[in-house]
Amino acid sequence: MVSTHIGFPTETVIVFIALSVGAIFIDLFMHRDDKPISLKSAALWSVFWVVVAMAFAGFLYVHHGAEVASLFVTGYALEKVLSVDNLFVMMAIFSWFSVPDRYRHRVLYWGIIGAIVLRTIMILVGGWLLQQFHWILYLFGAFLILTGVKMWWAAGEEPSLDGNPALRLLRRVMPVSHNYDGEKFWTVENGTRIATPLPAGTPNTPLWQADPMNLFVVVEGGDHHISLLDGDKFEVIKRFPSRFALHGGPKFTQDGRYVFFGSRDGWITKYDLYRLQVVAEVRAGLNMRNVAVSADGQWVMAANYLPHTLALFDADLNLVKTYDAATQDGTSSSRASAVYDATPRNSFVVALKDIPEIWEISYDKNAEPIYDGLVHDYKMKEGISKPGFLNVRRTPLTEPLDDFFFDQSYQHALGATRPRKGDGKPSAQVVNLDARVKVADLPIAGMPHLGSGITFAYKDTTVLASPNLGGGAIDVIDMKNWQTVRTIPTPGAGFFMRSHENTPYAWTDSMMSPTAKDTLTIIDKRTLEPVAQVREPGKTLAHIEFTKDGRYALASVWEMDGAIIVLDARSFKEVKRLPMVKPVGKYNVWNKISRSEGTSH
Repeated sequence: MVSTHIGFPTETVIVFIALSVGAIFIDLFMHRDDKPISLKSAALWSVFWVVVAMAFAGFLYVHHGAEVASLFVTGYALEKVLSVDNLFVMMAIFSWFSVPDRYRHRVLYWGIIGAIVLRTIMILVGGWLLQQFHWILYLFGAFLILTGVKMWWAAGEEPSLDGNPALRLLRRVMPVSHNYDGEKFWTVENGTRIATPLPAGTPNTPLWQADPMNLFVVVEGGDHHISLLDGDKFEVIKRFPSRFALHGGPKFTQDGRYVFFGSRDGWITKYDLYRLQVVAEVRAGLNMRNVAVSADGQWVMAANYLPHTLALFDADLNLVKTYDAATQDGTSSSRASAVYDATPRNSFVVALKDIPEIWEISYDKNAEPIYDGLVHDYKMKEGISKPGFLNVRRTPLTEPLDDFFFDQSYQHALGATRPRKGDGKPSAQVVNLDARVKVADLPIAGMPHLGSGITFAYKDTTVLASPNLGGGAIDVIDMKNWQTVRTIPTPGAGFFMRSHENTPYAWTDSMMSPTAKDTLTIIDKRTLEPVAQVREPGKTLAHIEFTKDGRYALASVWEMDGAIIVLDARSFKEVKRLPMVKPVGKYNVWNKISRSEGTSH
């Protein structure tokens, strides 16, 4: 029998290779469907492969004797024992990357094949190096000792790949998409070929069992925590600490996976709702107003009071650009009072608190050029221009906007102003973002900030309804002519008004009233008449948000010993109560990313 250079007859080598290749093809064929492997199936397949290994050991016994067969069985048993340790590492990796159960076999299989290839290369290269340089054995030994010390030092700690230098290097040389493209390893975004997040390229699934589109993010301001609430079972999935004094509402990526929080002390936090962990943080300023996230999830912008800037980041919170919130000539600067994403326009819209301008910053690479100066011929566009992409397009106003929200078309910004110096009265105005001009004044004496109003269909028109801080009332404005349709009295001055497409009712609070802060007023959108009240005697009751289907309304008891109250949106009766520490706001994923007409955008 002819022997090979590795010491075994050709026949034995052929049998070994045939078994190895056959095993690969059998496993790939039997697990070609993307579905989780049950414990029973895994156990049966394990028994099958052990039997195959023992059959090969029998082959070795017959052809090479008991000693060779014994060596093989010993090595096989040793590898089996050592693989238990690898199992924990693999589970940690699966958890960190949130690999769905149905794809874990595929990821693991290709990973093991890659490990075998690399191990073969390392053995061959290492063997050659040892033959050439005997002293390198000491280097390998030192490396093993160092690895052992690091493992001992990290014992008991939850493994994390965030700081892994190999992974950081890989991300630098191989860009990875935030999205998935079927079962492709690679995809194309903005004309660039990049890797998908996982070899199995369908969207990751959450670590928790609930509808990710009906998830509520609840900001508990009393002790600076966030609670994630299942919008079907009304149970808390996770509670975790936040930065100080979150403001402006959380902002979600369009797939609902990531949420960005902005704190008044300048921090932006990116949180993975699927993996339930912070994935990035950055400080954008010293006193920050709010943050906005682009429709494609690639850009994050922060509006700062201090310093007088806007800060633009990529999706991983790396700083891309800083804008001075100042006049074009740079002689006056301003606090940036609000920034919001105008999704249909592919742009951010910015209000300046101290300068009578509203800004639009497009993240569309094909945006029209910007002409800050005079244009000789508007058709020929003769003049000095700058690119429309990520640059400021200014719209001059007669007075600054304190804050604003959009109509459903995103053609108009509906903004509130501070009390004027002359008469001390606040005002509100409508800005046409296409024409870049104020088109109307809103007859609202005290319009709250941060998108506190709503829009909805009424008869043959669309109306804006907003609380009036100047008194206990809701002002309803016809959005065709910007005239008052109805002023609806409420028990006191309120701040938030909310509704949903699937309910005929709008809910408003009276939280700014010292005597009626405990009262919610429910208004019929068809008649514009109050039809019911919900009270929480002696407490502050505010900020309604609806479930994805509009079936339930959630209200905040705005106290340190507060709660989230779940109310039936048809009967107005309490369904459930969850204790919370001053829940200042709650935000439904679906309502936010679908830009529901009944919630803030």
